[in-house]
Formats: sequence, C-alpha cells, structure tokens
Amino acid sequence: MSQLKLELASLEMPEFVQSDSLYRGTNRYEPNFEQIVDQSYEDGQRVVVDNRQFLRCTFRTCVLVYSGGMYGFRECTFDSAHTKLDLTGSAVRALALFEAISRHPETGSWVPRHSATFG
Repeated sequence: MSQLKLELASLEMPEFVQSDSLYRGTNRYEPNFEQIVDQSYEDGQRVVVDNRQFLRCTFRTCVLVYSGGMYGFRECTFDSAHTKLDLTGSAVRALALFEAISRHPETGSWVPRHSATFG
C-alpha cells in the first residue's frame, strides 16, 4: 500500500475580500475553519475538505470532495492509491478552463502550462 504524508494548505483570502478596509478595525476578514483532529476516513466515505483544517488525520479508500474553498492538511496520511478527489463547483470550472487553454489550437495536444499560488 503506498502511503503519502501531506502538509498542504490553501489559506489565501478570496479575491473578493482583498480590500484594505477589511483589514482595519473590527471588520477584519478572518476565515472560519472547522478543525478536525485525529480522525480516520475509509470505505468510500466522502469527505468535504472546503473550509476545514485536518490535523493528524488518516484517509484510506475515501473520496475527498473539493469545490474551491480554503483547506489545510497537517501531519495527515493518505492511501494515495485508493483515495480519490472529486472536484465540484468552482474547482471543476477552474480545471475546465485550465484544460481548455492548455490544448494546442490545431492539434488538440496538451501544452504544459502552469501558474500556481499556494497560500
């Protein structure tokens, strides 16, 4: 069984809240995450990752559901051969756009392109 240890987070603020006025006074933007600690997920269980931070969790033969929100994984273990990712919402639309602009207009073959921001 191949196992993967993961330390990964997407904690950047959404563009619509990147305003100077949101960083002053009592109206500061602070993301609200659900903290999940020492949990195990398996047997086809669907786990929504948006707006959650996972600490020391184990993922075996489950489906991670991601729709484009912020997330965090610290000290988590994945059965990488059997854990799947199900993209929905803005995540699947972003992937569709990326795939559309990464195809050669004449041959349809894949043109490697990437630009990523990890927060």
